[in-house]
Amino acid sequence: MTSYSSEELKKRRQIKQNSDWKKVAAMTDDEIDFSDVPELDENAFNSAEVIRKPVKVNKTVNLDDD
Repeated sequence: MTSYSSEELKKRRQIKQNSDWKKVAAMTDDEIDFSDVPELDENAFNSAEVIRKPVKVNKTVNLDDD
């Protein structure tokens, strides 16, 4: 098992972060490159379904020694 200090984790997180989110937030819709994404039409969501995760419930079991 490998362990890291909080400082090492911060450095690793910074290394993997390559996006300039300020630049992305400042972009207009016309500046976004959608060439690798299929265009959505009016029928795109006709067959869409909302999938909800089941709610988790904590359960406790007490067992006797015998």
